[in-house]
This record gives sequence, C-alpha cells and structure tokens, in this order.
Amino acid sequence: MVDDGVTGLLVPQRDAQALAVALERMILDPALRSSMGARGRETFLRRFTLDRFETIFEASSSKRFHRAWCHGRRSRLPKSPLH
Repeated sequence: MVDDGVTGLLVPQRDAQALAVALERMILDPALRSSMGARGRETFLRRFTLDRFETIFEASSSKRFHRAWCHGRRSRLPKSPLH
C-alpha cells in the first residue's frame, strides 16, 4: 500500500500527464526517492512479517473451513493432500 507523498506517489488511473509529472518529480529528486524508498521499506518490514502473514492466513483458512462446514458445503472443502 502506498502512502501518497510518503512511501510513493499516487496518480489517477489512465492519467498519462499525472504519471509523467510524478515520474519527472522522482527522477529529478534523488533525496525524495531515497526518503520514499526508506519509508516504504520500514512500512514493509513492520507490516508484512512472517508471523503476521501466518496469523492472518491461519485465521482466514479456519474461517473458510468453518463457513463451509456450517453451511453444508463440505463437498467444496479442499481435498486433503493426504488422500
């Protein structure tokens, strides 16, 4: 996720002029590139740890399993790799 002006620059979809302006700004300002890159890396390391991914994945998987089981959709559950 990009925090506009902090970890990157956002431009409207299909707006070639806005994209060109943002690219020119980044090309001409090495300090801005460095700052945004460093902030983006900090955000990534803080938000996307392996432990956090495993927790979210585990919660998501158990919710899908529970919904399928409770609503009689057992046949839609993924096959076990052991079978």
